[in-house]
Amino acid sequence: HFNIPVLNLVSEKNNKKINKENQEEISIYNPFIFLRSTKLIFHLIIWYIPAFLFCLIDLVFKKGFMPFLLCESIKAKLFELNKIGSNIDYAFFNNSEYIYRPLWTYLAEQGNVNVIFYFYSTNNFQLSFSKNKDSKYNFQYGWDIITWNKFLVWNKYQKKFIKLLQAHADIKIVGYIPFSDSTIKKNFSYAKGKKNISFFDEPPFRDSFSQILGYTNDYESPEISIEMIKNLLDISKKLEINILFKTKRFSKRHHPKYRLFLKNIKNKNFNIVDSEVSPIHLIKSSIATVSSPFASTSVISKNLGIPSCYFDPTGSLIANDIESNGIIIIKSKQELFNWTKKLLT
Repeated sequence: HFNIPVLNLVSEKNNKKINKENQEEISIYNPFIFLRSTKLIFHLIIWYIPAFLFCLIDLVFKKGFMPFLLCESIKAKLFELNKIGSNIDYAFFNNSEYIYRPLWTYLAEQGNVNVIFYFYSTNNFQLSFSKNKDSKYNFQYGWDIITWNKFLVWNKYQKKFIKLLQAHADIKIVGYIPFSDSTIKKNFSYAKGKKNISFFDEPPFRDSFSQILGYTNDYESPEISIEMIKNLLDISKKLEINILFKTKRFSKRHHPKYRLFLKNIKNKNFNIVDSEVSPIHLIKSSIATVSSPFASTSVISKNLGIPSCYFDPTGSLIANDIESNGIIIIKSKQELFNWTKKLLT
């Protein structure tokens, strides 16, 4: 999408190169560690000694910020000494760590390396409620201080979101960007064409972990999540449809009340799909997709031409087109029933 002439890439996690001719992926062990000659090691030592002393002085006598940047500064110096930029055409970063931008990427851009930020999801806002109508955009923490310059986005709504942050950013709309996939088909045998509705939740965390994350509301609680599923169970029974339910992989951080509720569901119309199964498989096997606000799965479904919505059983959420990606928000059980029934006629 950026007219890539040669696939010579580095990712922020695994530092991988891809061979264009045979498409084989070759893992490279952290290219920032090794220096190519004794001379370069000597240059690094000469640079490091005063850098360390400055950090020590700052820690003892000043505000103490410099030591936190020492590790990043070392990586940037290694990048500069090794002239790694001459071997890289593109460096890709995603929204899992959108605030953190490595110092070496600024040097890379100066050396004409394309540093590109891409999205593997579209859920970049805190939830807004009717009582907070004065807040036009409710960004997640830190988006207003990002310094990335080039972006790959899913749609016009995400582009508009970035334009609010970086007016002069270079943005390319490329559609849904698959982040990972799985060939696992465990517990997945639902033929396309049946009356299947995919449902994707946002599993609630324990109260203690929600506080650590700094949540400003209690919307993502086990009570509301359970209410969503109870409504879907009732609708599935009345309309004789199958619910294909996929949640994220559970951990100790997730709320035990919600996990216990799911474990005790006994309903032939409610099918819990293995968390390793790709959501694409579910969506393509369904006539529609329902998601908790504002999961990316409804956006994927819309991109595939399959009807989708967000379900808010409380009726309290508000959202503009950027936050909802132009997808309808259904705010009651009856409204969801009517929406689903219309799909079946």
